[in-house]
Parts: sequence; C-alpha cells; structure tokens
Amino acid sequence: MDNPFLEFYSVIRILVWLGLAVLGFLLALVVRLIQGKSAGEAAKNAVEAGLTTLVGALFAQLVVAFFIWLGGATDAAMIGTGFFLMIWPGIIDMIGLAATGDSLWGVPGYLWIAMALGAGGGWFDGFHKVHNWTGLGVVTFLSDFTWGLPLNVNAFLIHLINLGWGNFQDGDGRRGAHRYTRGFAIKPGFAFTQGNVLSSLGNGPGAGIYTHEQTHVFQNRLFGPFFWMTYFGWLILFGAAGLIGMIAPGRNSANVRISNNFPMWWGYFNNPWELWAYTHNPTGRTGNLPPGDGTGWLDWPVVVKVILSIIGEAILLALILLAIWRIWFP
Repeated sequence: MDNPFLEFYSVIRILVWLGLAVLGFLLALVVRLIQGKSAGEAAKNAVEAGLTTLVGALFAQLVVAFFIWLGGATDAAMIGTGFFLMIWPGIIDMIGLAATGDSLWGVPGYLWIAMALGAGGGWFDGFHKVHNWTGLGVVTFLSDFTWGLPLNVNAFLIHLINLGWGNFQDGDGRRGAHRYTRGFAIKPGFAFTQGNVLSSLGNGPGAGIYTHEQTHVFQNRLFGPFFWMTYFGWLILFGAAGLIGMIAPGRNSANVRISNNFPMWWGYFNNPWELWAYTHNPTGRTGNLPPGDGTGWLDWPVVVKVILSIIGEAILLALILLAIWRIWFP
C-alpha cells in the first residue's frame, strides 16, 4: 500500500508548497500596490494572503491524504476521495479508470491537485480578507479546506471565472464569505453560492437573500460532502420526477400550465436545503408561484414537504453511506 503521508517528506513537494506561499505573498503585494494601496497596507494584506495560501494548501492535502490512507490507497479509495472531497478530479478519474483500468492521478497526483486547489482558494480568502481571525475565522477557514473542501473547489473555479467579468464587493467586512455583485450564476435573477463564494448577489449583509446564501455557506461547513451530495441528489431525483410530470395536461384558472413548473419547484424550491435557507427570505420562494389555482402541486403542503424530505433524504443518505462502506470499509 502506498502511504500518502510519506509524500509530505518529498523535498520537491515542500519546495513547491513554500514557493506557492511566496508567490501568493508577491501576487497580493503587487496587485494591491497597483490598486493604489499604501506600502504598509499592501504588505499586511500580502502577508495574510501568503499565510492563507500556505495553510490552505497544507490542510487540503492532509484531508485528502487521510481519506486515501483510510481506504488503503486503492483505486476505489483514491477515486472516492477525489469525488467526495474534490468532485471534479474524482469524476475525471472515474472516466480514466473506465478507459485505462488505472487511476489517472495516483496518490501523488491527488495530493498535487489538493495542494493547488487549497493554495488557490486560500489565496483568495487572504487577499479578500474574508475571515475574522479574532473570532471564528480560524474554524471557518480550516473547515473550508477540510470537511467543506468539495464545494470550495467549485468556489475557487468561480473566483477564476469571475476574474474576467465579476464584480467583487469589498465592503462586506470579515463575514467568512466572498460576495460578487455580478458574476457566474446558473439562472438569471438568482444568486449562486458554492463553498464560501456568493456569486451574482447584489444585496449585502442585512438582506434576507444575503442571509439565505450565507446559510448555504454554513450548511457546507457543517455537513461537508453530505451537503453537496444530498443537495444535488435531490435536485436530480425530484427534478427528473418533475420532468416526467410535465406531461400532465391542463391549465389552471389563470390559463397557466402548472406542470411546466414541476422541475423547478420539485427539484429546487422544495429541496430541504433550500426550504431551510428560504426561511430567511420566504417571498423569494413564494413570489415565484404562478397566478391562479393549483399551486399546491408546486408549493407542497407542509406535511408533504416533511414526509418527502424525510424519505428522500433517507434514501440519498443510505446510498451515500453504502458507497462509503464499500470504498473505505470493504
């Protein structure tokens, strides 16, 4: 068995890790000076960015190494770790395994990927000064690059996409999350949150929608891989049911074909994670109901929401736990 922790003794890995921290420091320093900040302010921000680059890269590697080691460094353990904790590297490796019979990345490759993702996400955290280090900042930061790493991989990708056309809001203070007033989103008029990045969100602290999106940040930090897997599992399962339900004919009293709204409502608005978040801005949900009667087929009665949430999440959780058992405890 390859022991992934032995990789940490590699001189090349140590030098690259330290080099990324130095690069993070220099990049932040240059950018802030170009932006017109004073030398002292730029240097202070650069030190923070360099340190968060260093620590983010370290802890991302540690959590990935731990789960690969826990599974005996088998192909299943590597791909499972890549999928559960970094999403895209695991998906790519699944394809590679199907095509070649071997893991594309191997233990060293997964740790290099973790280093890069942790360093990149960590740099943005330090550069944008989002964590309150005198409060819970240490806890939220470490959670984002360990248990909450999966969606912070997506957060890093959103940062990169938003570099070209996003509009970062620098006045929110150290609230544990980045906010882009303009940026990547899935649907016009809706914010999009992944990890600790709130994208396409024009409303700041104090607004219900802001608290809604911060709730998703909290959900990811608390539930980690279970959050993203059950969220998207529900979206796929009930969204697909909604697509099938679209064959239902008929229009309501306002001449609206209710069934056209099934996928969005069943997969998204009735998703238990969204029901939780929408408690902070309920009109953002109910305001999307079409006029006329029959909307109970969209905004389910409370008892239906509770029953389906319990059943749906139990099924998804059981599938996840079965996969965990098969991969890490065969």
